Formats: sequence, structure tokens, C-alpha cells
Amino acid sequence: MATHNKQTDINTTETQLSADDLARLNDSQIKDHTNKSKHDRKPFLYLLLMLLIAAPIIVLLANSGFINRAPEPIIAQPPVTLTDIKEVETDLKKVIKNLNVINRNPDLKEDHVEVNKTEPKIVPIVSAPVAVKPKKIKKQPEKIALKVEKPVIVPAVAVKVVSQTIDKPVYIKHDLKGRSLADNDEQWTCVTDTQSGLMWEVKAQDDAMRNSNNLYSWFNPETSTVKGKPDGGRCKGETDCDTYAYVRAMNEKKYCGYNDWQLPTREEMQTLVNLENGNKTVTINKQYFPQTMPSWYWTSSENNKHEDFAWYVLFRNGIALNDLKERPKHIRLVRVTNTKVSRN
Repeated sequence: MATHNKQTDINTTETQLSADDLARLNDSQIKDHTNKSKHDRKPFLYLLLMLLIAAPIIVLLANSGFINRAPEPIIAQPPVTLTDIKEVETDLKKVIKNLNVINRNPDLKEDHVEVNKTEPKIVPIVSAPVAVKPKKIKKQPEKIALKVEKPVIVPAVAVKVVSQTIDKPVYIKHDLKGRSLADNDEQWTCVTDTQSGLMWEVKAQDDAMRNSNNLYSWFNPETSTVKGKPDGGRCKGETDCDTYAYVRAMNEKKYCGYNDWQLPTREEMQTLVNLENGNKTVTINKQYFPQTMPSWYWTSSENNKHEDFAWYVLFRNGIALNDLKERPKHIRLVRVTNTKVSRN
């Protein structure tokens, strides 16, 4: 009896232990299942996260047409035939022929059409002040051929005719009264140009008023423009140092027997320019105008665009220029004996 009870207690204890172990085992299995479930959900969560990140990129690519873009169709090229090769060869020959024609004729353009060339029109441009350079005028002395027949009596010889040529000088010298002198006279006061018909004043060192070093300002109280400057030069003699006063004094003295002396125009003054006289310092015939300075000489011509300027001739090179009327320069008077030279 005691033994049976003891066995019963042992079975009960084993039964109880087994129930506790079973409970712990169930708890352990539940925890393992829970942990296993957690581990099984991690890949799914990673995949879901990657889809969320990739979704905007997929949408962007879809909008740009990169995804599902239709492949470009492949166009089948026809095979090259012998006829095509011959046509290309013919076209190349034509191009080479046209290039050769164009190279031989540069007037042809690329379209092989000739262009008529037109000569450009030359439009003169005039500006003021203007330097007027005279043309080279070589004065040839007039020659008078005198035929003198001198018969010579010689047996069996016919009459022989002898011709002589006498040169007539271009300039004629005059004394203080205006009387003509021989060409070899060494004292003269004025000169007549037989080609232009102008009588010119000749400067002299022994005459204070006609001294070649005198300088005069340009002045004309009768002009309608800027009258210039009175007595603005540097001169000797009994007169003011301006062009108007000098002309009046020379006419009062009846220089060379005349009282119609005046300041020459630009055109008249340039008739004295001699570019072929062999003198490199002054462009004038010094055989008849010995006291000429290689400097500037006033003319009566005014500048039409600048009323305070007047023209002068520079006898160092024979060029006509213009300057302010108040600046002093040399002068040489003239009188007209005919109308060969215009006074415009």
C-alpha cells in the first residue's frame, strides 16, 4: 500500500514536471516562432523600401520615353549596281570639267554665269583749304626765223640760201619809267611776261620799300568779308606794313610809269612758278627775278569757305596754300597789260 502510494506520487510528480516542461517548451516555441516571423519579414520590408525609392526614377524615365521606346526601324538599303557607279563617275567628270573652266576664266562665278564688269565712277572730293600744285609749264622762247638769201657766185655752183634763227626772250626788262631795256642790261625795275601779258614788280636790296625781306599782313578795307589786319607786318620804307598800304604807295609813285598796280591773284602768281630752272631753293626764273625769297607771297584771292583766310604761293616748291590774313608774308605787285590771264 505504501509502495503504491509512493509510486503514485512519483508519477504525479513526473506528470507535473512534464506539464511545466511542456509549458516552458510552448513558450520557447512561441518566442522562436515570433523571432522567426520577424526575421522572415525583413526581406519583404527591404524590398518594399527599394520599390519606394525606385518608383520616382521609374516614373521619370517613363515620362522621358526612355522606357518602352520603340526601336528605330531598319531601312534596307538597295544594293549598289554598276549603273550607279557609272552615274557617279559621270557627275565627277562634269564637276572637274567645270572647275577647270572656272580656273581658266576667273571672271566666272560658281554658277558658271559671266558677270559684266562696270567701271566705278570716280567722284572728286574737295576740301578746304586745298593745296594747289601748278602744272609744269616750260616757257619756250618765241623764235623768229629770218631767211636771208645770199647769192654766192661760184663757177658751176647754184645759189645757196642761208637760214638764221633769232631767239626772242620770254621776259622784257623795263627801267623805272617803264621803258624797255635790252635783255643783257644789268639794271631794271620791272619785267613783262610776253606769254601772259603781265608786268611784274622786281625787288631790289638798295630800295627800302622794295626790299625783298619786307613782310606785310593781308589787308583790304574794300572787301565784303574779313578785311584782314592793317599794318601787321615788318617792313622798311615810308608806308604801313600791310598789302593795301603798299599797293597805294606804289601807285602814288607811278612805279615803272603806271598807277594801276595791284596784288596778283592766285592764278596770276602761279604763272611765275618755274619748276625746271635748275634751282633747288626757289621755283622762279632768278635771271629776271633775282631778289626772290624761297618763301610765301600773298595773293589777292580769298578762301571762299574761310573768310579770315587768303591764298599765298610758296616759292620753295611752287604750291598754293592759304593762311590767316593777319600773318605777315612777302608780296610782289602786278599790272595787267592784256586779258590773257583771268582775274577771277
